[in-house]
Amino acid sequence: MRTSAEFDGVKALLLDMDGTIVDSDAVVERCWHRWAGEQGLDPVEVMKVVHGRQGYATMAALLPDRPMELNYADNRRMLAEETASLDGVVPVPGAPA
Repeated sequence: MRTSAEFDGVKALLLDMDGTIVDSDAVVERCWHRWAGEQGLDPVEVMKVVHGRQGYATMAALLPDRPMELNYADNRRMLAEETASLDGVVPVPGAPA
């Protein structure tokens, strides 16, 4: 746990939701396309429901009879992959300035 003294002088904190500073859509799409292929699903159709919800919830919507523990496990694996992969992550126009 951090103490308030560690934050003395801090005036702001910026948390980046994708699209604020960087665009990682290429990474997200690559991971979801791979997952879709593993499940025998059409990646194009999967991408239509991915954005705007947690990964495990997307998996549950696409495969409603699939055990949630598999969705949670796959979601953890995909988040680790998305975090580790920088190939295709680019700054949002104007962010570097």
